[in-house]
Order: sequence, then structure tokens, then C-alpha cells
Amino acid sequence: MHSSIDRRRFVAGSTLAAMLGPNIAAAAPAPVAGKDYRLVTPPQPVTTGSKIEVIDFFNYASLN
Repeated sequence: MHSSIDRRRFVAGSTLAAMLGPNIAAAAPAPVAGKDYRLVTPPQPVTTGSKIEVIDFFNYASLN
């Protein structure tokens, strides 16, 4: 009996997360210059010519 209750809680929680997940992400505010990102000024030359060069950074540090 204990496992059936756990299974029901798991299914209910998973269903709720699946329904709310996309809505929460869609409600995120647009990024703000100077707060969420910084512009590089003056623009730096790139090796790709006139194409936009995207550099991505990742950090495990928590901002909370």
C-alpha cells in the first residue's frame, strides 16, 4: 500500500511539473543590458569576418 501512495504522489507531482514548467519559462522577463549581460564596447574584431561570433560562458557558482 505504501508504494501505491508514493506512486500517486510521483505521478501527481510529475504531471504538475509538466504542466507548469513551460508556463514558468515563458513568463521570464526579457534580459536587461547591464544587469543580465554586458555589451563589449568597442566591438572587438572577429576572425569570422562580417559574421556574428557568439562566445558562451558557463559557471557552476550560485548567484543566489
